[in-house]
Amino acid sequence: FPLASALDALEHSMAQPAVARWQQATQAHPDAALLQLGLGNAHYAHGNYDKAVTAFHVATQQDPHMAAAWNNLADALGQLGCAESGKRAIAEALRQRPEHPVFISTRTMLDRVTEPSSNTTQCPSVEEILAHD
Repeated sequence: FPLASALDALEHSMAQPAVARWQQATQAHPDAALLQLGLGNAHYAHGNYDKAVTAFHVATQQDPHMAAAWNNLADALGQLGCAESGKRAIAEALRQRPEHPVFISTRTMLDRVTEPSSNTTQCPSVEEILAHD
């Protein structure tokens, strides 16, 4: 099973930084949404929200039914100040799992986010967020 071998390889390469391990895994298995989710989580943990958004977006494209990827995408967008795009992403997570307390918490967080007033952050469009290949 290729995904299991990729995850096993990740566990055995603990000397490398987490982001590098996840990048290697996603390169070896580019269609594995779960690995994209892991890469996004690693970027998020290091405060690289723009890179996290990219990885989470790829995960949602690869598996539109992965509610956790939609939630994490929404959260990372919120960290960038992209409230409107984040709200569209969390709406998809909540459509799939309406009672999930973490997803509800993310929606509450996004209600307090204000859009950036400068061009320092480029928020993805709602169409980009919701586009399913």
